[in-house]
Amino acid sequence: MPPLLFFDKPVPFLVVSNGREHKFYQLTATINPADGKLIYGEITSVDWAKIVLESLGEVKRLLTEAQLLAYLRKFKQKSYNDIAALFTDPATGKLNLARHPL
Repeated sequence: MPPLLFFDKPVPFLVVSNGREHKFYQLTATINPADGKLIYGEITSVDWAKIVLESLGEVKRLLTEAQLLAYLRKFKQKSYNDIAALFTDPATGKLNLARHPL
C-alpha cells in the first residue's frame, strides 16, 4: 500500500476536547451515503457513581482463552500485512527492503 493511502484509513476511536469537556466517538459499520465513508458514533458517558470497583487482587476474565488467541492471531496477521505492505514493490509484488532504508 502506498504510504499516503495509509493515512486515509479511519481510526477506531476519536476524542474531541476543548480541555474541559471531552467527547468520545467510535467507528461504526454505517456508511455515509454522501461520501461513502464510515460514520463515527458517539460513545455515551458513564456516571462515575455507577462504576463498581473490583476488589484488590481480583482478576476479571473478559475473554475466553480461545477468544484471546483469536484476537492475538488476527492482530499478528494484520501487523505483518501492514509492515509487509511498506516493503512490497507494487509493480512486482515482491519484497524490496530498499523501499524503506533503516
